[in-house]
Amino acid sequence: VFRLDQVPVIDATGMVALESAVERLRTADITAILHGLRPQPRVVVGRSGLLDHPGVLASADWAETLRLAGQVVGAAALAARVAATLPKPSINLVSS
Repeated sequence: VFRLDQVPVIDATGMVALESAVERLRTADITAILHGLRPQPRVVVGRSGLLDHPGVLASADWAETLRLAGQVVGAAALAARVAATLPKPSINLVSS
């Protein structure tokens, strides 16, 4: 969760840093939630297309941010439980 509610403005350098941090998270299959984007940063982030990327969410209020985070964590936990029930592939090594 990026708490951006105290960020009144964001310039190009700040946007590059935010995009870089979000991309590192996305590479690791971690969802990024941008909380509390104020008007000017919301415009800059919107123009960048960052919010269109999979794994990037935005929320205006804290309750919604916590709800989204809970959904993300719940989905990850469910995926882990399902993966644990799948049979492990066996590997047969045959020497000639």
